[in-house]
Amino acid sequence: MLSNYWKQKVIEATVGISVLPVETAVTLRLYTDSVDADGVGTDVSGGSYTPLVTASADWEFASPNILRNQDVLDFVQASANWGTIVSAAIWNTAGTFMLLFDDLQTVQPVNSGNVARFQIQELRFTWT
Repeated sequence: MLSNYWKQKVIEATVGISVLPVETAVTLRLYTDSVDADGVGTDVSGGSYTPLVTASADWEFASPNILRNQDVLDFVQASANWGTIVSAAIWNTAGTFMLLFDDLQTVQPVNSGNVARFQIQELRFTWT
């Protein structure tokens, strides 16, 4: 789904108020609950967790309203339990604004020693 921030930027660009920022890389963040359109959610923390920096080549449009990963995306190995991953979000690399978010199709428990991994086309962000 589109974040409230991104919806506003698209509308502003549509009517000429501003220009959309271009991101050459974005970060993927994981959440243990459903993140909302304002970016509020329980971001994984601790246990060596860090948001994953991805490049534009890691993503593809599956249809006009679905963005999905076209590469396997691996986070670092967890050094402590991260909990059960319920949702994910794409943020700018500076971490100042969220662009897209969605619940996972299959929740993913990540315990110490595990790697949060998303196989090709497993991670999807949809909007209407």
